[in-house]
Amino acid sequence: MTKMLCRYVVEATVRVTGVPLEALKSTSRLAYIVSARKALYRATPELGLSLSEMGRYIGRDHSTLSHVILQNRESYDERQLVEEVKAKALEIAQEKHLNLVQAARAGVLL
Repeated sequence: MTKMLCRYVVEATVRVTGVPLEALKSTSRLAYIVSARKALYRATPELGLSLSEMGRYIGRDHSTLSHVILQNRESYDERQLVEEVKAKALEIAQEKHLNLVQAARAGVLL
């Protein structure tokens, strides 16, 4: 279940920012990629996931994620991006759940 939730948050980040998964996992310092990564990292605990879980999912140490979160510098635009990622992650989770329920009702998942 945790891996699935991590996937939803990452998928939401990709959809909201337009930054591909490979770039999120990269070590690139391009501003738009760093901004997307920050949104992903900051949204993680706010959605009930641990930094260790997300770190394992994207191939980063939890301390890397923690370092970003502990930085007190967060602009209004960054906060807005985090909120968009959270909303999109919840939307994706709901959409995936409904698709599973609909498939089960239709007898596809038995």
